[in-house]
Amino acid sequence: MKAVLVAAGSGTRFKPYSLTKSKVLTPFLGKPLLFYHLDDFKDNDINDVVIVCNRDNAMEIANSTKQAYPDMRIAIVIQDQQLGPSDAIQTAERLIQDEEFILFKYADSMHEQDLVKPMLDVFEDDSDGVLTLREVGDPSRYGIARLQNDRVIEIVEKPQNPPSNLAVVGIGILRTEKFLTGLKKDKLYKGKKEVVPQEYVLREGGKLTHWVYNGKRTDLGKPWDVLLTNKLLLERFGGKIEGSVDPTAKVDETCYVARGAVIGKNAVVTNYSSVDGVVRDGTLVEGSVIMKDSQVGLRCVIANSVIGENNKIGDEVETKDNVKDATVFVKDKDEKPPMEKLGLMTGKDVIIQPNLHSKPAKVVYPGRNIKEHIDKDKILRAVIFDADDTLYLTGLVVKESDMAAMEYLAKQCDKTAEELHQEWRERFVQELQTSTDPKKRHRFHSLRLLATRHNIKDIEGAYKAFLQKLTDLLRPTPGIQDALTELKPFKLAVMTEDPEETTKAKLMKLGMTGFFDLIITSDQIGKMKPDKAYFDTICKQLDVTPRECIVVGDNYDKDLSLPHQDGALTVEFGGATGKADHTIHDHEELLEIVKNL
Repeated sequence: MKAVLVAAGSGTRFKPYSLTKSKVLTPFLGKPLLFYHLDDFKDNDINDVVIVCNRDNAMEIANSTKQAYPDMRIAIVIQDQQLGPSDAIQTAERLIQDEEFILFKYADSMHEQDLVKPMLDVFEDDSDGVLTLREVGDPSRYGIARLQNDRVIEIVEKPQNPPSNLAVVGIGILRTEKFLTGLKKDKLYKGKKEVVPQEYVLREGGKLTHWVYNGKRTDLGKPWDVLLTNKLLLERFGGKIEGSVDPTAKVDETCYVARGAVIGKNAVVTNYSSVDGVVRDGTLVEGSVIMKDSQVGLRCVIANSVIGENNKIGDEVETKDNVKDATVFVKDKDEKPPMEKLGLMTGKDVIIQPNLHSKPAKVVYPGRNIKEHIDKDKILRAVIFDADDTLYLTGLVVKESDMAAMEYLAKQCDKTAEELHQEWRERFVQELQTSTDPKKRHRFHSLRLLATRHNIKDIEGAYKAFLQKLTDLLRPTPGIQDALTELKPFKLAVMTEDPEETTKAKLMKLGMTGFFDLIITSDQIGKMKPDKAYFDTICKQLDVTPRECIVVGDNYDKDLSLPHQDGALTVEFGGATGKADHTIHDHEELLEIVKNL
C-alpha cells in the first residue's frame, strides 16, 4: 500500500515560525514533525510515500527527506492551489491511480500514539477503506460522521445540527478508484466548504470500516501549538538527556535536552521543556521550547515560551506568562489562546538585550533586535511608501518642469510658454484633475489636448522635456536615503498615482529603484487614489496582512485613510491633519517609529 502525506499547508497562522521554515519541518525532540509520520509508515512496512507539498516548501522537504530516509521511496508532488486535502491527494493521481488502496495522513497533526497500526489492524479487504474517528465536545467545528446501524453513511462538514459527536481524524485508507471517481464529480474552488476524502468514497456507494481513537491530538496550526505538540510528544516518548548538564543543574524527567545542548550551573529545566541550545547559569526554563542554536543568558526566567532558532537572550530576561485577557496575533487578527499560561514566541535570529521582560502571549518576528520591554507584538514586515512628496519633493519642482514642456511647445506655435501654461491649467488641468482615470490624469494626455488645439504635432518631445527637467531638479525628502538603507530587512513597496514610466524614471534618477521589492502605479491599478486596490494589491503580492504593514504618505485622505481602516499603522509625512498614527518631517523619525514595532 502506498501512503500519501499531505504537507501543502502554507502556515499563514503559524507565524513567526513559518516565515523561515515549513511548519511540518518544525523540530521536536531532535527531529522535524514530518519525520514522525515517516517513521510511523516505516515501522508498519510502508516505504512508498508521496508527499504533497506547496511550491514554497517542496525543495526544503525533498532535500531533508532524501537525506534522512535514503531507503524509502519518497516522491514529491506540488499542490498549486490550496483547495483542501482531497484536492491535495488528487494532485498525486499519476502516482496512485494504479494502487487499489492508498493510506493518507495530514502532516501537521500529531497524536499520542501511532495511528497507522490500529488502522491497518481494522482494515478489511472487502471494504472500501478505513475511517478514523474521535469523540469531540464541539462537533460544529469538525467533519462529523453520521452513522446508521453502526455504519458510517455520511460525513457532514461543520454541521449546525451534528448527527453525532464523532469527528473525522486526518488519517485514513481509501479505495483509490472510488475516491478519484467521486472527487472528479465535484467542482472545487477557493472558498468552497471542504469535503473530507472519505466522503467521496461514500458518495460512490463505498463501505468504510471505522474505529474510534480516544487519545490526545494536536494540530500545528498556530504558534502556541509548538508547546502543545512538544508536550504531547514528550508524553508519548518520554524525556531524554542527550546534551551536557552541569551537576548542579536540575532537569526533570519530563524534559528533553538535545545532543549538543548545554545546561549551566544551578539552571532548572522543568515541566515538559525541550532545550536544543545553551541555557546559562541560574536560569529557569519552565514549560518552554528553546530551539536549535539559541542561547539564553544568566538568571533568566523563560516560562511557557517558544524561543526560535538562533536567538540570543540576554541576562536576566523574564517572559511573563499569566494570560488573563491577553490575545495572540494570528494571521490577521487577535485570538484568545487555549491555555492560561503562555509567554513569549520569538522567530529565528531574534536578539533580546539584558534585563528586559515580555508581557504574556507576545509574538516577535524573525531578525529583531529588542532593546525595550516587549509590551506589544513585534510583527512589522513591510514598509509601504507613497512617492511624490514622500520619497522625493515633486511639489517644489513641478511648475518649472511643466514650463519646460510649454517652452518646447511654444517653439511650434504663436503662443508664449506662459500663455500656453495658463491655457493648459485653466482649460484642461482643472477639468481633468478630478478624473479617476489614470490615462486622463497622465500629463501626456493633457499636453496632447493642448498641442492638438494649436496644431502642434510633436507632443512626445514636450513630454520628454517635462520629464527631463523634473528628474534634473528632483531631490529626495529629508532622511529618506539613509532610512531606506536601514529598512532593508523589511519588505519595501511604493504605491503611487504616477504612471509606471514616470515613477521608475524618478526612482532611478535618485538611486532608489533597488530598494523596493514592489512598485504599484496607477496604470497597473487602473484607478487613481484613494482606492482600496492599491493597498490590497501590495498586501497580496508581498504576502503580508495589513497589521504587518506601516504606510507612509504626505496626504492622509489619498494615501493613508484606507490602509488605516484595514489596520495598518500610518505615518503622515509633513502633514498636520492629526489623523494618522504618527506625523514626521524627516525620515529619521520614521526609523525611530519602526524600532518600536
